[in-house]
Amino acid sequence: MQIWVARHGEAVDPDQCATDFDRALTDRGRRQVGELARWLATRTVLPELIWHSPLIRAGQTAQAFAAEWPAEIPVEQTSVMAPGMRCERLLEAVRSRAVERILCVGHQPDVGECVFQACGGRVAYSPGAVACLEFGELLLPRAGRLKWLTDPDWFG
Repeated sequence: MQIWVARHGEAVDPDQCATDFDRALTDRGRRQVGELARWLATRTVLPELIWHSPLIRAGQTAQAFAAEWPAEIPVEQTSVMAPGMRCERLLEAVRSRAVERILCVGHQPDVGECVFQACGGRVAYSPGAVACLEFGELLLPRAGRLKWLTDPDWFG
């Protein structure tokens, strides 16, 4: 089982929007996510499902990934990925789905804390970064391992 934990792509400054909920991706953020999605498609088996937070920038990030991948991958909004997300709740929700790989798009500091709780390692989470956590039979905190980590700066 793999859980890909992603931070949404680069978003507009908070002072450019009426609410934090409405913050959208920048052109650079869209480009980086699209390029990362194409790069991942040539290097790994893609997820079977994409979950994202209810916030606009997370949904746009999830859609940007899905748009670049050849298979039609379901994209679902879920409160599990909303700001304030908790690793245990995410793992419990993933257990209820019959998938081997899932991409989950959320927000900092939550995604970084989730990776730490899942595998015990701290990672730097720039906007658009994705960490692949791999689990064996147990889908529990501290039972995962960090398989790989991408950096959006690789893509401009």
